[in-house]
Amino acid sequence: MIILEVQDICKYYGTGKKQQTGCEHISFTAEAGGIYSLLGLNGAGKSTVLNSISGYRLPSSGDVSICGYSILNEPIEAKRNIGILYEQNPLYDSMTVREFLLFTLQMRGFGNSIQQDLLDEAVEFTDLQEVYAKRIKELSKGYRQRVGLAQAIIHHPRLVLLDEPASGLDPFQLKDFEKKILALSTYAAVILCTHQLELAGRICSQHILLHKGRQIAGGTRAELAERLYEDFGIEEDAASDTLLFKTFEQYAGVTTREFRESAASEAAGRKRSYSETPSSAAGAEQSEAGKRGRR
Repeated sequence: MIILEVQDICKYYGTGKKQQTGCEHISFTAEAGGIYSLLGLNGAGKSTVLNSISGYRLPSSGDVSICGYSILNEPIEAKRNIGILYEQNPLYDSMTVREFLLFTLQMRGFGNSIQQDLLDEAVEFTDLQEVYAKRIKELSKGYRQRVGLAQAIIHHPRLVLLDEPASGLDPFQLKDFEKKILALSTYAAVILCTHQLELAGRICSQHILLHKGRQIAGGTRAELAERLYEDFGIEEDAASDTLLFKTFEQYAGVTTREFRESAASEAAGRKRSYSETPSSAAGAEQSEAGKRGRR
């Protein structure tokens, strides 16, 4: 079943000579049961595409359909089916984990009769039992990421958007997070936005490769390997750890070293700020979903 259809979307910022391109002519579909990667260097257009899908920043042209609902023409219905974990993971530090997740359900319009069941499911899925009563400001990076994932999936969305979910996680936390992403794909379509090609290669079933705002390649690992051979005569095993790196190198001129340096640079320079108020992106998404007043 097709959950997501991205239909030739373009996003531009500014006008005239100052106009900048966020992304151009991006198209793909995502089905339930699949994990799809949006791959590229910093500035490739990954977040622009993700924001267009979520409706946070609507595309300048083209459309996005989620479970048959247009993000342009039926935004409330479309957003009911979306769960988002942003890279900055906006949380209320003064709330306990329980208070924050209940707040999330209330913002989405769920009545008291169903809140506890949904809360219990999300807490169990993300293994938050030990910190259930703790204030969010007391949590480690790994647990904060689990809380962010819990709020993204607590309402059983059909489409889960993950923006650099592995940022700042240690190897043990990353392995645990990968298991949870794989579990999500049993009922939802998952879009993983990342520049970590090794992570995408391990868990994603299909890949969308972006460079300078354009879609340069896409498909399963087998399809990417076939294209490499047809277009460049390069034989690369579909299961190879270097397949995605070589695809970027041939189609975009981006080397493995550049990718790894980009990832290291972002990790070193990233500044985390967990303010008392969630970002406008999260607030807008939750408020929009809450308008439906579902009981």
